[in-house]
Amino acid sequence: TLVGSGADIAQKVVQQNDGKLVVTGYTTIAAPSDRAVATVRYNTNGSLDTTFNGTGIVTTDFGTSDDEGKSVAVQSDGKIVVAGFGGSTRHALLLRYNTDGSPDPTFNGTGQLVTTGNSSTAYGLSLQEDGKILVARGSANYFLVLRCNPNGTLDSSFNDTGMVTSDIGPGNDIATNLAVQSDGRVVL
Repeated sequence: TLVGSGADIAQKVVQQNDGKLVVTGYTTIAAPSDRAVATVRYNTNGSLDTTFNGTGIVTTDFGTSDDEGKSVAVQSDGKIVVAGFGGSTRHALLLRYNTDGSPDPTFNGTGQLVTTGNSSTAYGLSLQEDGKILVARGSANYFLVLRCNPNGTLDSSFNDTGMVTSDIGPGNDIATNLAVQSDGRVVL
C-alpha cells in the first residue's frame, strides 16, 4: 500500500480480535528528511479498511523531522495505541486512535503523549489488563520503562514518577521490547 510520496516502511503489525491487521511505521512525506508516523488497517481479505479514517490510513506528522511508529497494540475496546518517536529533538511518543482512526481526545486531551528527553524512542509497548500502558523507551545511557494511565497521564503509582530507569553499563542502553508477567512484573 502506498501511503506517502516516498518510502513507506512497516515496523510492527498486530491482529485485532476481528482478524483485521493494524500496521505502524512511517511514510516519507517530503523527501528525504520528513517522515510521518503511518498507521494502516487492513480487512481480513487484505484490502484497506476504509472505516479507518476513510482511507484505511492515518498519518501523524510532527513537523519537518523524522517521525516513526515503532510498535502498535489494540486495546480491548478496539482503540489503537502506537509508540514511536517524533519532533525535531526526537521525543518518545504515544498516540491513541479511536476505532475510526481519529485521534482519541480522552488520551492526554489530544490523543498524543510526547515525553521529555532528547534523542529517545518508544520501542516496546504492552497493555495491562487494567488499561494501563507500558512503554520501553530507548535513551542515550539507560533502559527506561514508563507507565501511563488509560487517560494518557504518567502513572505516579509506578516508581512515584511513572518512570523507572536502569543504567546497565558504560555505553548506550536501549530497551526495545517488554512484557508483563502474570504476576504483574515487567521484563525488558
